[in-house]
Amino acid sequence: MKYLFLIASILFLFSSETIVFAQKKLDWSLFPMDVKWGVFSERDLAIKSVSFEPEAKVVCLFEEGKAGVVWDNDTFQVLGMYAAQYYRYKVLDDNVAGFGDIVIPYYQAGELHIEEIKGIEAQVSYLEGGERKTYRLGQEDIKQIDFGNGFGEYRLIFPKVFRGSILEYRYLKTDRVYYSLEGWVFQGEHPKLRSKFTFDVPNFLQYQLIVPSGRVKSSMNQSEERDRFSWTLTDVKAFHVEPYISSPMDYLERVEGFLAVDATQEPSTLYSTWEKLGDQVMELKEYRSFLKSVSYKSFGFKEDVFFGESKDVIARKLYDHISTNFTLEPSLYPLPSKTLPELLRTKKGNHLDIHLLLIAALREYEIEAEPVLVNELHPLKRSFLIPSPNIDQFSSSLVRLELDGGAIYLDATDATLPFGLIPLQKLVEKGFLLTKSNSALIDLKHHFDSKTDLEITLGLDSVGNLEYREKLSLTQLQVLAVLNSLNSDQEEEASDDIRPYNITHEDHFREEGFVRSSFHLPINGSDGELILLDPFTFSGFATNPFIEESRTYPLEFGFPITEKMRFEVKLPEGYLLDEFPESVSLQSETGDLMFNFQVKKENEVLHLVSELRIDVGGSVSQGRYKEVRNFFQIVSEKLSEPIVVVRKPFI
Repeated sequence: MKYLFLIASILFLFSSETIVFAQKKLDWSLFPMDVKWGVFSERDLAIKSVSFEPEAKVVCLFEEGKAGVVWDNDTFQVLGMYAAQYYRYKVLDDNVAGFGDIVIPYYQAGELHIEEIKGIEAQVSYLEGGERKTYRLGQEDIKQIDFGNGFGEYRLIFPKVFRGSILEYRYLKTDRVYYSLEGWVFQGEHPKLRSKFTFDVPNFLQYQLIVPSGRVKSSMNQSEERDRFSWTLTDVKAFHVEPYISSPMDYLERVEGFLAVDATQEPSTLYSTWEKLGDQVMELKEYRSFLKSVSYKSFGFKEDVFFGESKDVIARKLYDHISTNFTLEPSLYPLPSKTLPELLRTKKGNHLDIHLLLIAALREYEIEAEPVLVNELHPLKRSFLIPSPNIDQFSSSLVRLELDGGAIYLDATDATLPFGLIPLQKLVEKGFLLTKSNSALIDLKHHFDSKTDLEITLGLDSVGNLEYREKLSLTQLQVLAVLNSLNSDQEEEASDDIRPYNITHEDHFREEGFVRSSFHLPINGSDGELILLDPFTFSGFATNPFIEESRTYPLEFGFPITEKMRFEVKLPEGYLLDEFPESVSLQSETGDLMFNFQVKKENEVLHLVSELRIDVGGSVSQGRYKEVRNFFQIVSEKLSEPIVVVRKPFI
C-alpha cells in the first residue's frame, strides 16, 4: 500500500493528459511482478512441449495481474482502479499463424477518460543462428485504433514469431469506474504454466467477490486485514470453445466482483435488497424526469396520430414512432443518461432513455409498462446473474408491456425489429424489473414462431442444364440468426459457379416478422452424365456440428428451431432417376429433438420432405452429449445424402 500516493498522482491526477508509451515511460517498480522483465529461467528457455497439453503450439510461461483501488488518503475519495498486467508466451511450433497480434481494448468515452491504457511495453526474444536476440516493439509495431463512440484498442504486432520465440508485454489499465472489479481470467486460448492475480482494496471498501468453485476458490488467499486477495493457478489447460455455447465466460476459471460496502457512505451497504436497489435507481434525477406522461404534442404533432381502436394498436404506433425516430447511443451502463427534455430535443439516448420514453408515452394512454434491465449475451461476458443486488451486472434493457394477451417484451432501440421481437443477445433467462417498492429479479418468458421453410423444385437453365428453383421463408428469430451469420467475419463467400441468380426478395420483417426470397441455383456437375442432387445442404445441420467424441460444457441452442424443407423431383425429358434416399424418423428420449425425413414417389415424381424440430428449454447437459451427437449424425447423413440422376445420352 505504500506506493498508493505515487500511483494516484501517476494514474489519475493528470488523467487529462493521455500518457502514450513512447512519450512517458511508466515506472514499473511500482508494480513488482514475480518474474523480471526480459530475464528468462532455464525452464523458460528449455521447454519444448507442455506435459498436460502436448499438442499445444503456444504456451503461456507466466502471467500476472495486480489490481487495486486508488483513493485520496485525506478525504477518502476514491479516484478509480488500476490493473497492471504482464504476460510471457513461448512459441513451440513453426505453424502458429495469427499468434503474435495482441489486442488490448478500452472504453475511453472522449474527455471522460473512463478507461486508459498506459505504459505499454513489448519485446520478443528469438533465436537467430543459434544465438538468442531481442527486438523491442516501437511505435510502428503498436497501433492505436479508434472505433468511435468511445471505443478503441491497441494492437501489438510482434515480429520474429517462430519456434523458440518468447513474447513479453505489459501495460497498465486505469478505470474511473470502481464499482465493478473486472478481475482476471485464468483460462485462455493457450495453456498456461502459471497464472497469478492480486487485488488490493482499502479497509473502508468491501467487494463481493465472484469466485467459482473448484481450484480457483481453493487457491484464494487473503490477508488478515482483508485488504489483499490473491490467487495462483498452475498447469491451466487451454479453453477450447465448443459449438453452441452462448457465453464461454460462464465456464472459464476466473475472478470478478463488485462493490458491496462503502464505509464512507450512509448507508454503507450499497444495495441491501433488489427492492432498495430499484428504488435508488428510480430516485435518479434523469429517471424521475420520465415519470410524467408524454403526449403526442411532445413529439411535435398537432393532432393525436397514435390513437387507435385498441391498446394493442396504440402500443404498436408508439413503438414504431419511437424506434424509428430516436437513435441509440452506445453505453456500457444500465442507468439513464439524459432527462426527458434532453432526449426529446436531441432524439438520441442510451437504451434506458429510449425505453423510459416509450413507457411514458404508453402511460398517457393508460397502458401498463415497466423497464426491465438485462445483461446481454456476449462471448466475453457471463450470461447468468449473481443473485446479490448489483446494478453493474446489467448492460441493457427491455420494456415489459401488459396487454390482453399477457406480458410481452419490446426493444425500441432497433428500428429493424418488429413489435414484440427482441434481439438474440437479449434472450436471457432473467431480468431486473424496476417498479416502485417492488423491484425484483424476474424470469423472462418468450414465445416466438421462429421457422425456416424451404421449397425446392427442378428446372432447366438457359443452356439446358438442371438447376434448383428455390423459395425460402424465414420468420422472427431465424431472420436475426441468418443476419448475424451474414455479418460474421467467418462467413465464407460462395464460389462463383454456385452463386444464386434470378433473385427476388420480399421484406415483411418489420411489419409481420418474416422475409421471403426466391432464386435459382446452379447444380454442380449438372453438365455431366451422372448428376448428384443434394438440395438440403442449405441446412446448418447438413454437417454434424458435434464431431468431438466427448463434451465438457452444456449445449445451448438459444431458442426453439423449426426447419422444414421440401424437394419435388420432376425430371425434364432426357433425365432418369437412378437412386434416392429412404425415409427415416427419429426422436430424442425426452422429445425435445425430432427429425422426420419422408420420401415418396408418385407418378414419376419424387417428393422429399424434411422436418427438424429443436425445442430445448434451457441447456442440454453434457451427460446427454452422446445422444445429441448420434441424433445429429443421422440428421446430417440424411440431409447430405444425394439423389442420383442420369442424363440420357443424346442420339
